[in-house]
This record gives sequence, structure tokens and C-alpha cells, in this order.
Amino acid sequence: MKNLNFILFLTILCVLMANQANAQEESKHHFLFGLTAGGGISTCRYEYNSIVPPPQLSYRFVLAGGIGFDWRMGKIFSLQMNALYKGKGDKIDMRKWMDAIIADTDISSDTSFEGKIIADGFIETRLAYVELSLVPTFTIGQLVELGFGGYAGYGLNGKEVADYTIKYENYGYPFPDEVVNEERPANFFILSPEEFLENELYVSQIDYGLYGHLGIRMNPFKLSFGVSYGSLSWEPDSRLTDLFIETFDRNYNLTGVVTLSWYPGARRKR
Repeated sequence: MKNLNFILFLTILCVLMANQANAQEESKHHFLFGLTAGGGISTCRYEYNSIVPPPQLSYRFVLAGGIGFDWRMGKIFSLQMNALYKGKGDKIDMRKWMDAIIADTDISSDTSFEGKIIADGFIETRLAYVELSLVPTFTIGQLVELGFGGYAGYGLNGKEVADYTIKYENYGYPFPDEVVNEERPANFFILSPEEFLENELYVSQIDYGLYGHLGIRMNPFKLSFGVSYGSLSWEPDSRLTDLFIETFDRNYNLTGVVTLSWYPGARRKR
């Protein structure tokens, strides 16, 4: 809530400053509506205490598309608003994750286990949200845009796909390979799940956080790079679901997309 209050305060302040600085240019203000499409990568920042977190930059490729609004309030200030269908989630390399888990595991020196454990495959979390962003933006040289604001998202659908094999290469007893090939549908919740079923993935239906924007105006088109970072754990927060065992396992969405927008009302400079 503190982040959202700060963003709201910053937005109001920027609007007031822009209106005062550009009071002589009322006739040049215009509101643009356009279509936006693109794609990028999505990953997750993990804060795990109960287990070694998955490797960093466990990303997956995602698509984004929807509508955009560009309220150009003066030569240097505008307000960017987007309503996008956006993919989120990540794709974990099980080989890297298993190596990290083994490296963090204490194995007694007198154990009879000799050999190694190798994983091959992935766990991919495929989520889809509708995301609304509001970003105060400043324009440099009537070409480059820089902005910082916030966003809020609502979960639509998703699933977790696990496809990996764990091999036990032991010089003693030959352990059989462990093969996992399964899917779990996403079960969205608002505050906290009422129950936990092993064959379902529990995901927060609400996602909100910070949004950064870098754009290049090529009227009537605009090329943009946007980064959204979630402030709410998209898996159940262990502080809410387990009051007695404080594991505090949380993870946060991080998505970066490149989009091309078409604003029919934007005029090319002559």
C-alpha cells in the first residue's frame, strides 16, 4: 500500500507541475488512443527459506497485447495508460536447481552413498493476466520517453507444466530414474486459499507493483520497453497460510516486454 500511495502522490504532483509549466500550450494537448502488441520475457524473484530457491533468470517467453492511451499534456509531459493481456510466470531449469540443492545439502562423511544426482528438464509456470498501468512520462527532445509509475493485474488463467527426469548415478545400489511429466491447473485466490490440493497450483489473482517505461516516438507509432515488478507474492504467502512455521517463502513477478503501438491520431512532424 505504501508503494501505491507513493505512486499516486507522484502522479498527482507530476500532473500539477506539467499543467502549470504548459499552461500556454493548451491547444497542443491531445488524448491518443491506440493498439499495442509485442512480447518479451517473464521471470520470478524468489525469497525461499525452507529450500534453496530456483536459479536466477529462470525466464520464459511471453506475449503482450491490448490497447494504450497516451495523454500528451505538453511538450515534455504525458500520461501513459495501458490495458494489456500479458503472460507471466517462469521456466526453471531443473539441472541448475538440483545442483544448487545438492550443493546446499550437508552429507555426512561416513555415508555409504557414492555418486551423484542429475536432473534434466524443466518446471514451467504459465500465467496470464490482464494488466492496467498508469505511468507519468517525460519526453526528451520530442523523441525519447522516460516514465515510472505503477500497475495492477488480475489473473485470468494458468497452469504449471513439469517435465523432467532425476537420475541417480550411484556406484553402489542402482536407483531407478525418477520421471515427472504432469500438469497442474492454476487455482486463483484473492487473500489466502481455503484448502491445498497437491494437484493444483495456487496463485494470487491480484498482482500489483511498479512499472518502468522507455519509449521512442515514431508518430503514428511508438516503440516501447516496459518493465513491471510485482509487490505481492504470487504464490501463497507463508506468513498468512502458516502461522506456526515461519518459512516465509515468497516470490514476485518480474516481466519485461517490447511493444509497438499505433496511435492513428498522432501526427508525424514535418
